[in-house]
Amino acid sequence: MRFLLDFFSAIQLDLSCLENFLSRHFGSGKFRVISDFFDFIISGEAPDMDTIYIGVDIEEQEFKYCYRVFSYCKDETTLIQQIALLKLLAKENNIRLLATDDEVFSCSWVLIEPDGQTSTVAVPAAANLTITGFYNFPFGAFVTQKRLSTMDIQKLKVLMTPIYPEIDIWLGAEGIKISEFDNFKLEDSRLKAFDFHGVITPIGKNPWYNKVEKSRLFTMVMKEFQVYLQQEICIFPSIFRELKSIRGGTDSEEHCILLNKGIEDKIIYKKARMSW
Repeated sequence: MRFLLDFFSAIQLDLSCLENFLSRHFGSGKFRVISDFFDFIISGEAPDMDTIYIGVDIEEQEFKYCYRVFSYCKDETTLIQQIALLKLLAKENNIRLLATDDEVFSCSWVLIEPDGQTSTVAVPAAANLTITGFYNFPFGAFVTQKRLSTMDIQKLKVLMTPIYPEIDIWLGAEGIKISEFDNFKLEDSRLKAFDFHGVITPIGKNPWYNKVEKSRLFTMVMKEFQVYLQQEICIFPSIFRELKSIRGGTDSEEHCILLNKGIEDKIIYKKARMSW
């Protein structure tokens, strides 16, 4: 089974309109609506390879209509592809849609407005999809060798403005321990002097970016900031932690990027173990 779309709506979609949309974007004219997705999965029924299945479940919540569109022969779509398609679907039907985020925190979701705009929102739990407000993950973290001045902080906010108009910059105390990085740097001459931690978090309503795009944008801004500071900066983009499959389960590998005069030096400070 390969998922093509997976989303929620507060208003029931006209199935003929949904089928027409799917036909245009996935090149199929054969559909089957499933009233209970999980019952169908456990039934063991032999799949029709030429059919696009539309699972429709109804829950008692704000975004009560759950749509799972899947096929057994087409290529599974990425989250980026799904969000792009859902923006078009929202515009065509003048409705709000809700989709999962690529962050691990299950309370963060992507809201797609009728005009196609996206934002990240918080819901209390997957079993109760009611929006409680906007939600923003940290955009990225960094470590410097010297404490940032008020002027430095203001400059960083100005550089961030085109991406996030309003941000919070948390600055930790010298020598604070926030990760394996602080232990690793004691043994690495390149990192020993990096003592001042910072974390940048957007505030309010902001457009959704996937983690790879956030990392690209964060690195771009911090390279500009490094030129302004005229000192090395060690940064932690949103993809600094990567899960690895190992014998007995999973473990994470973590890295930072040392920025200096336009050069990016990736340093792995936590390696994934070989097995549990």
